[in-house]
Amino acid sequence: MSAKDLITQDFKGKLSEDRTQIILDFPKVVARVLRPLADKELIVRITEYKKKRSDAQNRWLWGVAYVTIAQFLKETQGEKHDKEAIHAHNLKVILGYTLEPTIIAGEEVFRVVGKTTSKLNTQEFSDMADKLVAYWAERGCEIPLPEDDNFFTDFVKEGDL
Repeated sequence: MSAKDLITQDFKGKLSEDRTQIILDFPKVVARVLRPLADKELIVRITEYKKKRSDAQNRWLWGVAYVTIAQFLKETQGEKHDKEAIHAHNLKVILGYTLEPTIIAGEEVFRVVGKTTSKLNTQEFSDMADKLVAYWAERGCEIPLPEDDNFFTDFVKEGDL
């Protein structure tokens, strides 16, 4: 790993109680990774660590939940909807998204107001997933709960979508 590769390297840690030191997780690993930057001027940026939704949660949403909902709507109502439309519907009814009209350069445009699923932390995403599963269950659509081994092919019949 070259020093060039380290330009945007992130490390997790905590600020000491007296706020004078940064205590990094896995300090020996950090020291090894930063060795090429010894005696170089650095810029250090501090941001609060917030866990974002996991890749597994995202795969479940798009690869299991939305595929299951699309199949349900096709089978029960004869409606074919893509995952983007289903996502927009769920953002509105589950997360309370609204559309806010505004004029830009004389043209009316609509801005989506609300926290995107990509900005949810793992707990917020989990809460949203519970609401999504309950919402669709009330309508007769059973969505498998998130698990590490969910794959959309486990829930879709061949040739259905």
